[in-house]
Amino acid sequence: MYIQSIEKNKVDVKNNLRKIKKLTLLFLYEKKGKEKMLENYKEKKSLVIYFSRADENYAVGYIAKGNTEVIAEYIKDLTSADLFKVEPKIPYAKDYNTCIEEAKERKKNHDAPILVPVPDISTYEVIYIGTPVYWGLMPEEMVTAL
Repeated sequence: MYIQSIEKNKVDVKNNLRKIKKLTLLFLYEKKGKEKMLENYKEKKSLVIYFSRADENYAVGYIAKGNTEVIAEYIKDLTSADLFKVEPKIPYAKDYNTCIEEAKERKKNHDAPILVPVPDISTYEVIYIGTPVYWGLMPEEMVTAL
């Protein structure tokens, strides 16, 4: 029963990622023709700044790559943007329950140093921000980064 539940959730995650990719395309295409719109975005110097966590995730078990990272790479493929992954100086625990306790503590204390500061963004025309949502807010690492 548990294995079936995990497999079903994996399918749900894949379906949700497909939906997110479609929404990303709709956002990029806006009201103009899709080819023209993509060309316009490919011509602009772009950067994707994102935070993503792999390991154990709620309801799906362990994953090799976080959902936000998948979408960040997808935007990169569509727009030729540069990628910058915000990484915590102190990695989160791999198991979900310990991780959420660590995240709560970092949020409460506003203490989440990152491994490498965000590069100079002044030369970019378009900046995409990608982040999971923790209790209605972005993770404290993104607050530190931005």
